Amino acid sequence: MMSILQDLGMDVSDWRKYKGRYPSKNPKYCYKWAFQDNNVAVVNVWLSEVKSRRGTIYRELDLFRAKQQAIRDKASKIVSHANEMLDILQKVYESKAILRVVLCEESVPHNSTRKNVRGRVLDPAPWHVAEFNPNGVIKIVRGISQSMNVRSRHEDQFDRGDDSRTPKKKDVSGSAFVRDPKVRDAALLEAKGYCQCCDEPGFITKYGTIYLETHHIVPLSMNGSDNILNVIALCPNCHMKAHHSAECDKITDRLIRVKRKTIASSQC
Repeated sequence: MMSILQDLGMDVSDWRKYKGRYPSKNPKYCYKWAFQDNNVAVVNVWLSEVKSRRGTIYRELDLFRAKQQAIRDKASKIVSHANEMLDILQKVYESKAILRVVLCEESVPHNSTRKNVRGRVLDPAPWHVAEFNPNGVIKIVRGISQSMNVRSRHEDQFDRGDDSRTPKKKDVSGSAFVRDPKVRDAALLEAKGYCQCCDEPGFITKYGTIYLETHHIVPLSMNGSDNILNVIALCPNCHMKAHHSAECDKITDRLIRVKRKTIASSQC
């Protein structure tokens, strides 16, 4: 679990404050049901309890019942895990954010009804909380809901300024163009997850979002406008070609035609 969270960009440094040989076995964390850090929410789900109906993959959780049973059994740690998972799922539901799900393969020891985790794997697809009832069933569904906010579904090159690849800033004199985030949002929604140059789908990030880069067809430095009529979403490869390839003028002409066609179809 520790390595999965680390790959998602979550802070696992506190796991290492453990006297045992393997930090991943730190009991303070390794038995938890859910985690949240840096706007990433992760929950553990038994693979055997995931259901499918009419092409929809989902899991129904009754954390209230699990908590009540744990109270009767005087299992305080389970109560704590259930409360924490409940709180995280509520935040994800209210913010219409993406949920990442770790699928747990189970093993049941001989003469026991208690499940043990045999293995874990992070589902590469994002999930969302479709229904939330703190005193009843909570339904999580595999995939992205159209009701989710734009930033939960898409991101571009300006969204993660805290990325480790970003060079450290220093004070310099000069000026920079300010891009309207609402225009970027509109362009990403318009693209529907596909590069508007090569028609290939954007890749899924480790956060579960669809990644495309927003591009000004006529550059801001050449008095191009910062509005949806001049902004388009491209895959990183096409974006670099649009700026630096020997055929950048041809690509720009193509993007102008694509934008005109998109605008015309939206007005029909």
